[in-house]
Amino acid sequence: MGYWPIPKMHGLIDAHVDLVHGKFKELGYGLPLRGMDKYISLLHQRYGVDYRAVAGCVVSKNTRDYVAAYDSVSEPAINRKFGHDIFKEVASESFELPQQSP
Repeated sequence: MGYWPIPKMHGLIDAHVDLVHGKFKELGYGLPLRGMDKYISLLHQRYGVDYRAVAGCVVSKNTRDYVAAYDSVSEPAINRKFGHDIFKEVASESFELPQQSP
């Protein structure tokens, strides 16, 4: 078995514990994008998923590792529960995404 950095391990464990207890969360960090309030609101209203910002624009490697590990467990599980990618759906409604040319 390989070496597991502590923040990654904690992120994986915390996500599993939250899911077992019916807590659906997405973690994030960084400066909020325009439309973030709408994104957070739609996630919660439609799907009961809470978004939690764990850091601002200055983010340690440990925090990035923890968030990546947590979301790598929680997001696929939440999408399976609802049968589609709810994060992509809500993001497309909330953020000004550039149009793709055909």
